[in-house]
Parts: sequence; structure tokens; C-alpha cells
Amino acid sequence: MGWRYLLFTLGGLMLLLSFVRLFVFKLYESPRFLIGRGRDTEAVTVVHAIARYNGVESTLSIEDLRMAEKSAEGKPSAARWRVLSEDSSWNAQHVRALFATRKMAFSSSLLIALWGIIGLASTLYNSFLPFLLASRGAKFADATYYTTYRNIMYGVLYAISPELFPAKDRGTGNGLVSTATRIFGVIAPVIALYANLQTAVPVYISGALIIGAGGLALLLPFEPRGRASI
Repeated sequence: MGWRYLLFTLGGLMLLLSFVRLFVFKLYESPRFLIGRGRDTEAVTVVHAIARYNGVESTLSIEDLRMAEKSAEGKPSAARWRVLSEDSSWNAQHVRALFATRKMAFSSSLLIALWGIIGLASTLYNSFLPFLLASRGAKFADATYYTTYRNIMYGVLYAISPELFPAKDRGTGNGLVSTATRIFGVIAPVIALYANLQTAVPVYISGALIIGAGGLALLLPFEPRGRASI
């Protein structure tokens, strides 16, 4: 009965937040997308609205966009398109861009490793800790806010990873790190297969991996706070 009540409460909360999202917060379309579709006036309006929200004033005008378009005249149509909106479909160029420089390659590789480690550690922890505790007579109560906010490494990764990838290659980068966490998550049962489930070995491995991931995160070479994405 307790779990049903909790699920019902969470469902109601999510429904409430969805209405808040629709009627309280206005999310604007990307100016890049609007410009790429020829909707320049809307793009300028969005840029001005974002600037006002951040307490600054934008001087962007339709004329500025017209000048940018004229500067691309005489170039092939594909080149003119890229001046305003670079192609965002998946291709090897986006992957190469994530490793274009030594610093960028180090950052991208580190993020992929972090996602992979956390994918493995969280699967081990979530799958085998309840089994271990139950086998030793533990009884579970509803999760508390303290427990929820104590374990937030995934939340940190979801927040920081897009900021550390270049905007034009962000989708590809997010896809790579997500693939890493899924692949390593599949490895977790293999570890459990060769470990003694009557012991705390899988949980200790998980804890060591999480601590190691925290140490690796300190090596990330970019600091996105207060800056535009790289």
C-alpha cells in the first residue's frame, strides 16, 4: 500500500509539473533553428527576450541577419546554408570535432569514461545492494529526500556534459556518453556472475568506482560556470 501511494503521489507531482511547464514557463524555439528556416523576425525576437531575461540588452536586428546573408552571396547554396544554420545530422565530422584538439580529446574521452563508470557502478549498486541487505534481514522504507540528494552523480553528468561539448556537436557527444553508460551497464551482471552474491563484493566494487569517478571528474579541463559552452 505504501509503494502504491508513493507512485500515485509521484505521478500526480509529474502531472502538476507538466502543467507548470506549459502555462508558467515559456520555452522559446532555438534562434538557430528559426534562422535556418528563414524565420528571421522570430529569431531576433527570441534573442531579445533571452537577453532581457538575463538582464542585458541585445542589439541584434533583422538588418544584421540580412548583412550576414549578403556576405554569403556568390557561395554555393550549401555554404550559404551553413552560414546561418550548420547541418546537425549525424556524421563522422561531428565525432572528429569532439577530438579535434588534445584538450578537447582529453575532455571527451574523460566524459565517456565517467559515463561508463557510473553506468557500471549504478547498476551494481541498484541491483545488488537491495539483495544483499534483504539477505541479511534488512527492511526497506520509502526513500527520503536525504537519500535522493545524497546519490546525484547521474544528475551532475546530465547537467555538465552538454555544457562541455561544442554546441554544434553536442548531440553526437551526448549520444557517445549515453552509449558508454549502457554498454558498461550490461557488464554489471557479468561481474555479479563471477562474484559471490552472499558477500558485499559487488557493492564494494560499486563504491570504489563511484569514488574513482569523482576523482576523474576533477580532471575535466573545462569550467562551464558563468561561460558559454565551448
